[in-house]
Amino acid sequence: MKELDVINYDLVMQVVAQRFSNAGDFTFVINGNISDDVLIPLLEKYIASLRTGGKHEQADYHAYDTTSHTS
Repeated sequence: MKELDVINYDLVMQVVAQRFSNAGDFTFVINGNISDDVLIPLLEKYIASLRTGGKHEQADYHAYDTTSHTS
């Protein structure tokens, strides 16, 4: 697992923060055997509380320096 040794934690956290800081254009697909009585409170608690900013994300992974192997 040499690949794990070269993961840059700071870069990972930067990407996560950028990708998940605005849920304004996320699409959630829920399937399974769950009743509305159970699902709706969970949606209200976890999904409705996500930040939205009205902007649509266009991820640019080329903007990140993935050649640096410092952690």
